[in-house]
Amino acid sequence: MTRRGFKLLAQFTERDEDYDLGVLDGALRDAGVEHFTVESRAALSKYVEAGMRPSLYVIDESTQKLTEVERYTPLYRRYGGAVRLRRVFVLPEQLTEARAVLARHTRE
Repeated sequence: MTRRGFKLLAQFTERDEDYDLGVLDGALRDAGVEHFTVESRAALSKYVEAGMRPSLYVIDESTQKLTEVERYTPLYRRYGGAVRLRRVFVLPEQLTEARAVLARHTRE
């Protein structure tokens, strides 16, 4: 048997605004690119487990005080919560063609 694992073409979250998955799906289909989409809901940060407090801290060098990273930077809070994640996979031999289709159908 020959294994032909699909390759990740793109992933988008509900916070991304530069794509329309329906348009991309149609464009890939029209180009003859075999693909599928997977949707899940997960936290984007590897430091957050469901229902657990983060175990990552920042040390203020002047006071030697430990501060939870979620209090130190709003960026951490942004990626700590669960978001809807959509991934588009294509056949490996069609990846180059699929990337061209993706470039034409997403905004920079």
